[in-house]
Amino acid sequence: MVDVRIYRAAFIPVVAVLITVMFSIQDRPPPLTPSLAPDAFDSKGAYATTLEIMRRAPDRRPGSSGDAAIADLVEGRFQSLPGLEMTRDEFSSEVDGRKTPMTNVIGTLSGPSTRQVVLMANRDAAGRPGASTAADTATLLELAKVLAGVRHDKTIVLVSADGSTADNAGARRFAAD
Repeated sequence: MVDVRIYRAAFIPVVAVLITVMFSIQDRPPPLTPSLAPDAFDSKGAYATTLEIMRRAPDRRPGSSGDAAIADLVEGRFQSLPGLEMTRDEFSSEVDGRKTPMTNVIGTLSGPSTRQVVLMANRDAAGRPGASTAADTATLLELAKVLAGVRHDKTIVLVSADGSTADNAGARRFAAD
């Protein structure tokens, strides 16, 4: 008499071997190679730009002359990069009960895909010297320089946003548009 359970038990290792063979027939694909060198980001350059921003405009409240000066700095750096399309979005928002003019500076590195990656840094600061937003802006500028020199599949949008101390007015404005 033949017991079917023995055949079922013997069939399990055969299936395991077949699955292993199926995945072993093809070689492993080669590893992905980055188009960007690991040391492409210049941290010393970002630090120097941070110090420059704090020296040039220690008072960067939204709508202030210091904030406008750093917006001009960002615009100039964006315009100097090949392939980066730069736009300014001027708007107004309420700061301490007053309508205050603000500006977002937007740089776009077009890629073949319509999908976008957005990198945003706040530019204004509530107090002096505003080191964190100065470092954010300097990092954004350094990333723009690095990314402008490499091929990328997605469109990269770099935003220097105003109004972070005014309920993130610049980020809200960018998201709404």
